[in-house]
Amino acid sequence: MILPNEAVAEVVGWTPPTPVEAVPDWFLGEVEWRGETVPVISYERLNESPSDGRSEKARIVVLNGSGQFDDMDFFAMVIQSIPHMLRVDIENMTEVQDVESVPSVQMVVNSPVGTGIIPNMVHLEKCVHDIYRPS
Repeated sequence: MILPNEAVAEVVGWTPPTPVEAVPDWFLGEVEWRGETVPVISYERLNESPSDGRSEKARIVVLNGSGQFDDMDFFAMVIQSIPHMLRVDIENMTEVQDVESVPSVQMVVNSPVGTGIIPNMVHLEKCVHDIYRPS
């Protein structure tokens, strides 16, 4: 997964989210982060992709909201390994053309560091906002 640096607020260690009732299985619950209650999702489950569960290197990436919703400054996603920052220039990326269209995927790209998914952050944020109201 390729995320722009400005989308990431912080990567934190794994904390089991507190469950929330009457939500889809991709909505894992809430975590406390810097005094805020932040909703946590599973990108794999949202995309109905098979998941092997949580790895021992799992982390939670807290993402900045886009500002489209006044009542949601942040949301979070489970990632399965320790992330690392890479410099990927747009000039060195090419879009993979023959990929099934999925609303939560903005684009799949090839770059010098490999193939990566660029998530549709606006769609992800809207999915969370449509079902989540903080307790």
